[in-house]
Amino acid sequence: MTNFIDDVIDGKTKLDEIDDYVEKWHNSDSHCSVSEYLGMTEEEYFLWVENDFYLKYIISAHEKDININ
Repeated sequence: MTNFIDDVIDGKTKLDEIDDYVEKWHNSDSHCSVSEYLGMTEEEYFLWVENDFYLKYIISAHEKDININ
């Protein structure tokens, strides 16, 4: 299963489409958390919820395989 983070890195979606992925999660029968569905750790998810400014840094960390927690 692909996720938001992977799709952004692969150029399949844009940063401003994250809310669409959250909506898909709400409408799915997925048993994973929203953070897992998006491809984030819980800490990354909370950073993003606190301030969406962090999203580009979360994506960059995934691209470079860097732990930002």
